[in-house]
Amino acid sequence: MTALLAAGGSIDFTSIFLDLGVILVVAKVAAELAERIRIPAVLGEIAAGVLIGPSALGLVGSTDATKILAEIGVIILLATVGMETDLNELRRVGRASMIVAVIGVVAPMSTGMFAGKLLGESTNASLFLGAALAATSVGITARVFGDLHALSSTEARIVLGAAVADDVLGLIILTVVTRVVEQGSVDVAGVASTIGLAVGFLVIATAVGIVALPRIFAAVGAKSRSTATVGVVAAGLTFAFSAAASTANLAPIIGAFVAGTALGRTKHHDRIARDFTSLGNVFIPVFFLQIGIDTDVTKFFQAHVLWVAAVLTVIAVGGKMVAGLGAIGTNTDRLLIGMGMIPRGEVGLIFATIGVSSLQPDRALMEWLHEHRMVPLSWDTGTTERFVQLLMNGNARSWRLLEITNVLDRALPELARALDSRRSDSSELDPTHVSRLATVESIRERVRNVSVDDCSLVLAAFLVDIAADNNDSTLLLDRLTVSAGIRHDTLALLSASTLIGAAITAEPYEHNPRVMAQLAEYLGTPAMVERCRLLVEARNEIVDWQYSILLEITTGVQELLAHPELLGGVESSLESIRRRDAMALAPNDLVRDRISHAAAGYIIAHDPETIVRHAALVEPAPRGRTVRVNVVD
Repeated sequence: MTALLAAGGSIDFTSIFLDLGVILVVAKVAAELAERIRIPAVLGEIAAGVLIGPSALGLVGSTDATKILAEIGVIILLATVGMETDLNELRRVGRASMIVAVIGVVAPMSTGMFAGKLLGESTNASLFLGAALAATSVGITARVFGDLHALSSTEARIVLGAAVADDVLGLIILTVVTRVVEQGSVDVAGVASTIGLAVGFLVIATAVGIVALPRIFAAVGAKSRSTATVGVVAAGLTFAFSAAASTANLAPIIGAFVAGTALGRTKHHDRIARDFTSLGNVFIPVFFLQIGIDTDVTKFFQAHVLWVAAVLTVIAVGGKMVAGLGAIGTNTDRLLIGMGMIPRGEVGLIFATIGVSSLQPDRALMEWLHEHRMVPLSWDTGTTERFVQLLMNGNARSWRLLEITNVLDRALPELARALDSRRSDSSELDPTHVSRLATVESIRERVRNVSVDDCSLVLAAFLVDIAADNNDSTLLLDRLTVSAGIRHDTLALLSASTLIGAAITAEPYEHNPRVMAQLAEYLGTPAMVERCRLLVEARNEIVDWQYSILLEITTGVQELLAHPELLGGVESSLESIRRRDAMALAPNDLVRDRISHAAAGYIIAHDPETIVRHAALVEPAPRGRTVRVNVVD
């Protein structure tokens, strides 16, 4: 109820009760008709949901209230299934269940991703297509086996065990796929924590349930005076286990199933089963009708949707049928196991929902971009501030959206050219590399909050990723209209990090007082030295011995800044020496003038002979109807 109030501010009880009345009556009629024509009642309930839903008759809408009631229904269903599950038998088929689960995930997911690419979908969309086909619906499978009175069969135990394992594997896949789509990379620590949390919940919850629940219900049964107390306590504990599963990022129904297996071991399991059956008669049909209500049948009249749906249906069925072959070492009907793995439901819907929200930009944003597609773009302080926030909070998809809407070509043509250049690199196999800013992402992991008044580090990282040379860096900074101080600090960080990067990769490393003095001159403050260290780490793959040198250099620069008198013994900076030597080698005044105006980072990065050769080669061609004469003595 709190969620409903938060969402809408008030509750329309009339609508909720009317919808619930229609759902319950229609569900029972549909189940009766389905059983009369000898098909599972669940199919009749889903079909009835489609019929009364918004895309058909529109008798019932998809509301938060009905979704909550549907979730209660599937929790009761899985708790009931858990009570009828023999843990010893489930343990006996555990190996077969795990093999079936792995095959049932790998086969449809890999085939679905491949089909998505063949159908012309993007890499990210193909990832979600494959992932959505991976998980089996525990709720639908359990209901069908229950309607067939086959929950005690070995095939049912294998399928239910595999379906639970599917949910855990699906959680891991969801974590990885969402991370790849949103950030273009996978956080190994995040995936490991997800796996640990899920497995930890299953182990701890099962152990607590088996050990504690029988004792709790023995005490409750002995001291309670009402016959309803045991059932109410059982329902409360079931919802508590479901909440714990949700906290562990598992589907709540997994917690309900674990609770059910523990409740089945208590001496009051018959009474609890009767109470749950009565409760389930009210709420379970809501879940299956909700699946139909949420189905938009109007999409089926689109040729492209029908074609894609047909291909994915074949993959979904075939991939799970193959999983039945994993039931090795058991005398079971593998065809039945494969068929039992086919149903998709709650986990697949989670994938689809996240996929739509992750891959589809906000409608208002797209409308704004469309309306302003031909409007000239200019930079001001506010635009620069938003750009810095984009660097700190955006991802590969952000840049891709700006690219396909032609914003980059108008606002940052240098970035647009850089992305085009990356796209033409046929040697790069990672499809997400085009729109990734690796150095910026690395800085973002180290620095959390950046304002427009203190953004030199993230801007320097951006220039490392995008700018081909120092001239491009200067042009980009001019376009961004940053302050003179930010401009100076950004270029200083670029030059200093280049110099330090060259020093830490040289073997053997030799301490050079001139280099240290040059760094002190560039950076100027201890805060800038720390930013430079972060930038060097972000733009270089540093091993332990190089990191030690990096710390030695930055510590030395900090000491020079703390004691300026130490700079007195240094003849002059490395930049000054190289610029002086290059000018001495220059053949004429024009080349000397170019060298005198060259960027400091360029001077440091090249030897004097190379600087002179480059300065001589950049001679522009004479303009029309003009000649240039060079007189050599």
